[in-house]
Amino acid sequence: MSKTERIYIAGPMFNPSEIAELTAISNHLESIGYKTFLPPRDGLEIAELFKEIPKARDIVPEEEQGWATYYLKSAIFAIDVYNVLERCDGVVLNLNGRVPDEGGIVEATLAFTAGKPVVFYKTDYRTKLFGEDNLMITGLARSVPYATRLDDLGQALELSFDILRRRGGLGGPIPTSTKIWVEIGKQVFDFLAQLRGSEGYKKGKINQIDIIHQIIGILARSNSLESPAIVETAVPDEVVDGLFISGLQASLNKNELRRIGITHILSLGSFLDDPHKGEFNHKSFRIMDNKSEALSGILPECLEFIQEGRKTGKVLVHCLSGVSRSAAIVTAYLTKTDGKSVDESMQFLKTKRKVVNINEGFQEQLRALALK
Repeated sequence: MSKTERIYIAGPMFNPSEIAELTAISNHLESIGYKTFLPPRDGLEIAELFKEIPKARDIVPEEEQGWATYYLKSAIFAIDVYNVLERCDGVVLNLNGRVPDEGGIVEATLAFTAGKPVVFYKTDYRTKLFGEDNLMITGLARSVPYATRLDDLGQALELSFDILRRRGGLGGPIPTSTKIWVEIGKQVFDFLAQLRGSEGYKKGKINQIDIIHQIIGILARSNSLESPAIVETAVPDEVVDGLFISGLQASLNKNELRRIGITHILSLGSFLDDPHKGEFNHKSFRIMDNKSEALSGILPECLEFIQEGRKTGKVLVHCLSGVSRSAAIVTAYLTKTDGKSVDESMQFLKTKRKVVNINEGFQEQLRALALK
């Protein structure tokens, strides 16, 4: 029998047996008609992503990996908040384990505060407080008994939904400060859903590094997550008169951009919107930082944009970290305008921005192009 409700499956998921238990709960609820959100399947896998960050030095230089990790943590938090508060109708929390999973308790508390059902699943007899779980935890279930078998979950959910309906309805308005996280989580979740439905993903052509890059782009462009400590200390590097290069953070530092007189911004990456809402002449191109990406399709427009911008003002060229994509475009511009070779232009650029490290595919393309 099909149901309209979607249930968030919460609990520990730090080893194969814990993930298998959450998967069994999800599978059972789906078999009786519920839709589910299962974090290891539908969200972001924190352990896998964090293992990849140190390998991604061409995308995120080592000295900038702190803020990259911050954005990924924020993305995971936001996805879960979005699914608990907006996309799902209730939470089933697996309480098995020596102590309840901290993240699962937060998710259950969010659901409780939002007026949504919370049902506990527990087959483990270990408890922490005089033979009972902490009363601040058990109270989240609103007197609905624990489900001690998978077959009990459906009845427990129905009882919980019924209690809330009789007490005045389900859900309620979300505070503005929390809504910010819901909106960010929706952006990241929608991106993941679209990605996982793509042919490239199904054929294994999109790796974790690409996903990290995209997610950092989404979070970094969110005005609600602009940390002054990160953004306001980031500044572009001047390459030649009227031409600057940077990563994403410096491109968001509006005060610094105004101070140095930037008039034109060229963005290269997955972020196509203009965060400054028209204050600067803005142009953007979607391009990933990998060897198979073709520069030839965007290079003429990029070079023209830089040249025209320098005639009337100052130009900032940026990508995520100011390492490869933006460096490739600036290298092409220097080669074309200054009469240097590609390798000479790259070496010159490295004296202006030490983290420059153009990927080998871009380097080969630049050498093959007629830039003189």
